[in-house]
Amino acid sequence: MNINGCVSVIAERDSKILFVVEGKKEMEGLYNLPGGRLELGENIVEGAKREFIEETACNVTIMTMNGVYQYKSQTGNSLINFSFVGQVGEKLSREMDKDIKDCMWLTYDEINNLPEEKLWNGHVIKEMIRDYEGKSKTNLELIRNI
Repeated sequence: MNINGCVSVIAERDSKILFVVEGKKEMEGLYNLPGGRLELGENIVEGAKREFIEETACNVTIMTMNGVYQYKSQTGNSLINFSFVGQVGEKLSREMDKDIKDCMWLTYDEINNLPEEKLWNGHVIKEMIRDYEGKSKTNLELIRNI
């Protein structure tokens, strides 16, 4: 079995975290952090920006790394997720990805009170948010393209 690389971005504004509402059949209606699979040969920071823009139709500045998480997804895929912290920029003149229903800002209380079943890979997302709240972030200089 292969391990796939993916990225996610935690963006906070006014003590709220930006989530997308999934529209794909197996994920429909579930909350997720903006992100997705890396493309072959893609730089992980650039991949995080690309996925964020595709899913939110907003620009983003990647500030720091939140963590690296290895897990088995709800669909049975082995994943390594590079989680970043980003700052949302301006709304772009493009549509959100067709597989995204909506974007929503959720407070920490709303996130903590959401059952894991309402989140895509809920146990992982909740761990990422806990890490974001409690740990120092990793400088992007740790990531090197060779």
